[in-house]
Amino acid sequence: MKLLTLTSLFPGSAIPRHGVFVKERLRDYRQRYDADIRVVAPVPWVPPFAKHPKYAAFRGTPRREDYDGFAIEHPRYLVLPKIGMALQGIGYERGVRDTVLRLRVQRPFDVLDAHYAYPDGFAAALLRARLRVPMTLTVRGTDVNFLPRFKSVRGQIRFALTQADAVIAVSQALADLAIEAGADPGKVTVLRNGVDVDAFAPLDRNACRARFGLPLDRRVIASVGQLIERKGHHLVLDAVAALEPHERPIVVIAGEGEERGALEARIARLGLGDGVRLLGGVEHGELPAVYSAADRMVLASSREGWPNVLLESMACGTPVVATAVHGTPEVVTSDAVGVLVPERSAAAMTVALRTAFARDFDRDTVRAFACTRTWRETSDGLDRVYRAVAGNGPKS
Repeated sequence: MKLLTLTSLFPGSAIPRHGVFVKERLRDYRQRYDADIRVVAPVPWVPPFAKHPKYAAFRGTPRREDYDGFAIEHPRYLVLPKIGMALQGIGYERGVRDTVLRLRVQRPFDVLDAHYAYPDGFAAALLRARLRVPMTLTVRGTDVNFLPRFKSVRGQIRFALTQADAVIAVSQALADLAIEAGADPGKVTVLRNGVDVDAFAPLDRNACRARFGLPLDRRVIASVGQLIERKGHHLVLDAVAALEPHERPIVVIAGEGEERGALEARIARLGLGDGVRLLGGVEHGELPAVYSAADRMVLASSREGWPNVLLESMACGTPVVATAVHGTPEVVTSDAVGVLVPERSAAAMTVALRTAFARDFDRDTVRAFACTRTWRETSDGLDRVYRAVAGNGPKS
């Protein structure tokens, strides 16, 4: 099978933590099925005067590179922050068009494999008509659980979903939302993300705690994800502050982002002080040490497609506490591996933390649960989808 993957969610030398889950899915599929995969991972064009650190990373992305075994093209596309959402799909398609057409001539592919309904999927749908090759579209979260609320892009998301020969959803919750947004139910397949249980495995807890300067005689919880409001690190801090002082665990936050300053101010205001460690951005390969150092992993998101961090934590033997949003209940399906929080509030999270620490989890059981959710099933399903659409060909 020859694929051209089109996605802005893919890591590279300048953005190594960006879209790792897409790379991991493709890596496993390639290994199992000897697939030929080229990746077009565009990044926004950034003017020289832009100072935000995020923009600096995009500016430093090479035009093409070999990264972690993938040949990646990084064309630029125009983005107008905050005011240009409705035009982003058009700008994206224009930015990647020449690259995709060139690769089509150099190395014909069987399937155009797009990830994220907008702007990626919309651009892929426009290219599909020009290329006359079948297209698959994977929906992953915000593209169907948030963006369709905006009238300016709702029609473009619907166009992407209806033009795709197959729509892949990483959870049943997202599959239902994709159908609601316009996808043909007969073309929607649920293929959940897996976890690499060789890479994510329990490590020596004492050594991991020493690595991060954590005491051995205190409870520790980890909150992993970008420092943005949606990930809910602030709610975790509020929930811990509401506990009695003798109950409070140390909070380890792994991630970087725009909310760092606000979180630092909140830590000071709540009087948590040395009870919180902000680790900054942590490479994907270093996360097992974070999970292994923790007694519990906490995710307080407002929306999630399929939260990989929960499976990663479980694979390291660490039980989880997570808000019951979108695909999360499809990950935490047993009381033996974690606690679901019925509402996204600090009060509910405080109750959930008490419940989680009162429960005697068996870390081997938690690990065994994750080991039943590897990438194999995902890759097998992908191969069935790709071969079906390649055999059927594109719609007229």
